[in-house]
Amino acid sequence: MNERVQQLLEQRKKQIRSEEVERRNRHLIDIGLYEVKDEIVWSKKWDGSPGWEYDKEKDSYSKVMSSQKNALVVTDEEYEEICKLFPEDSAPKVKEQVNRRAENTLRTIANILLIVGVIACVVIIILAFSSVSPAVALAAVPYLLLVLATWALLRCFADISITLKEIKQKM
Repeated sequence: MNERVQQLLEQRKKQIRSEEVERRNRHLIDIGLYEVKDEIVWSKKWDGSPGWEYDKEKDSYSKVMSSQKNALVVTDEEYEEICKLFPEDSAPKVKEQVNRRAENTLRTIANILLIVGVIACVVIIILAFSSVSPAVALAAVPYLLLVLATWALLRCFADISITLKEIKQKM
């Protein structure tokens, strides 16, 4: 067999095996067979940020920077038994809740702005026709248009942000 062909086939076999191991590890983690490994950083000086702990034995400070889930190491036979009882497609899918607090706040501000703006326009128009010049009532029209445009813009930003978060969650 040609050497280049053999190298290509070996490379593809390694890639397939790597993808299989990755899929297998994801499945094991999904069903809860994993260990959490913490990445710890050591320093002789404390930088003032929270989360650092002093270790007297090592005479230095430590901080957990990140935690990583690693699938348990199982044999091929054990994995086959696991798959019989926990098929890959039956692993519980953990769906992250999309945090919409900022979008809800933006919508609330937009609605309050709309209500206050419309009430202010009505008050301006009533006062203009009752005691002041009717020409002042014309000033309420651009003010009302500005309030409506701001309300629409804030709602649009909130909706765009929600849509982008939903797209990110599906990816």
